[in-house]
Amino acid sequence: MKRISNFIKAGILVLSGAVVFACNKPFTNPLPPVAGGANNAVAGDVKVLLIVVDGAVGTEVQKANPRVLNSLVDFSIYSWNSLNNYKNTAQTNELGWATLLTGVTSDKHKVTGTNFSNNDFATYPTIFSRLKSVKPGLRSVAYCSTGSLADNLAADATVKGSFSNDAATRDAVVNELATQNSSVVMAEFNSVDLAGAASSYSATSLAYRDAILDVDTKIGDILDAMKRRPTFKNENWMVIITSNKGGNVASTAYPWVPFDDSRHNTFFFCYSPRFSSKSVGNSGTRAFFPYLGTAPVYSGKKADKKQATVADDDRYDLGANKEMTMWCKIKAAAPAVNTDYNYVPFFAKKRDHNSTKGWTFIPGSYSVNNGKTWFATFYDGATKKEAKSGQVCFDNKWHTLVMVVKKIDANTRRVNVYTDGAKALASDAYCDIANTDFGNTDPLNIGVGLFQANDNPKFDNVLITDLRIWNTAVSDSYISSNYCSTTIDPSDPYYGNLIGFWPGFPVVVEGGVKKLKDLSPSGKDMIVDPTNYSEMTFADQATTVCPPPMNEDAWKTVPNSVDIATQIYYWLGVNINGWGLDGKSWIPTYADIN
Repeated sequence: MKRISNFIKAGILVLSGAVVFACNKPFTNPLPPVAGGANNAVAGDVKVLLIVVDGAVGTEVQKANPRVLNSLVDFSIYSWNSLNNYKNTAQTNELGWATLLTGVTSDKHKVTGTNFSNNDFATYPTIFSRLKSVKPGLRSVAYCSTGSLADNLAADATVKGSFSNDAATRDAVVNELATQNSSVVMAEFNSVDLAGAASSYSATSLAYRDAILDVDTKIGDILDAMKRRPTFKNENWMVIITSNKGGNVASTAYPWVPFDDSRHNTFFFCYSPRFSSKSVGNSGTRAFFPYLGTAPVYSGKKADKKQATVADDDRYDLGANKEMTMWCKIKAAAPAVNTDYNYVPFFAKKRDHNSTKGWTFIPGSYSVNNGKTWFATFYDGATKKEAKSGQVCFDNKWHTLVMVVKKIDANTRRVNVYTDGAKALASDAYCDIANTDFGNTDPLNIGVGLFQANDNPKFDNVLITDLRIWNTAVSDSYISSNYCSTTIDPSDPYYGNLIGFWPGFPVVVEGGVKKLKDLSPSGKDMIVDPTNYSEMTFADQATTVCPPPMNEDAWKTVPNSVDIATQIYYWLGVNINGWGLDGKSWIPTYADIN
């Protein structure tokens, strides 16, 4: 993976104005004053209510349509797509609780399994321990449905208690709010997690959905108790409602990103009657990070050839009995109206699309989608076969084109083509090539120009990246799940069959020769033709491409569990300088300030 990442750099989309990072500098409370109040962070008696719902997958909670949480949207910073953390590891309640209450990741607090062994709470204490040290007169309370949480993470709370079920926990919190004057009150509910483990962590499970809605009602009971306090009008409450982790099924999508993995999906509400609504979350698609770099420009001009080649190697030949998959991304403008690109090959192992043996990717006719399509061709020296996509790929946007050659039985070998993960299904969208041998001595070629008989100067300023060849037929589901990816590593299920992977940029110079590195086990670098060489810088964000980010700050564009402790400390006016916390504060917009 390290070798690959040296050549592929993904950019990070910053959501402007969404976040403010906590840093180690003299503390300044970021919260503005109440209108008409004193010039301090917040007016009134500052208090925090923290409600943790174990195992509540954020997107599934939203699907369950919880009445109480929905009623808080207009007065909250909220997200249904927040994260407990962003590491592709097993998630446990213990890990989630520790991250949430210490404000640091497992790299620091050391809790990773289903118990609290090997923890480093001495270096990174929980909020209850921190507050006991810096505000010894402050009353903090933790009421939990799980005894191990109360015993291990809330030991330094002024009052702690564990109960046999969520109803008893709710009752204890309601009584606390009615009779005591605590500054920090925490409630932990575990019935949602228990329902998910027993059925599934999905709103389609009646048991899981009912558990979500039942806890939602209990949250409403607690909020009602808070608002009934005789001193409520003189108090400044911040309520945080979140989950410690998501479900228990890992994502199989590649490349893996935590936004796709329900184990990491939590929900986050930071509520106050004074807040205006602010939704924070990712785009809802895998296309969250821009695809950027500098790549060679290719063209279809014989006199101005721009291309890259790999010398003849029969591993890229389509022999008589081979299964294979060819894959690339392309960005090219649409042809002029009522014209096409004259069938110039842009990814091929043959001299042209008609008269020599081999296979090609070529643009389609203007009679289909105004010439914006592509198809694969095969020629055995006597007969030409074609698999036409009919799907748009020339519109100056990135598209992933895939050709799969699969043996159906001893006498049938079929070719299918795919655009952006979708298989072309028309009657001419596939072809049968039986046991024909399409091998030749031509080089593998991208960018056209060298062997092309038909000149087409309009097929210019073309970018071709992410070229892959496997010596097997990859599955439909693999293509639909992974077409937008831009990299591949040894964890990929088809990595053992990968015989070529050229990211397509950057160009490196070795021994005075310009090359595109092959990052597959084959190590067959492409030679970039230096004649009229030019390059183009691109930075594109689209639903059809999803490069993996190389910076953990990408995941911080949504609320993370480490943010909870920081948010609480800021609200209470606690200086966190020097504590080494990993979270940041989420700054509200106030409805009561002009």
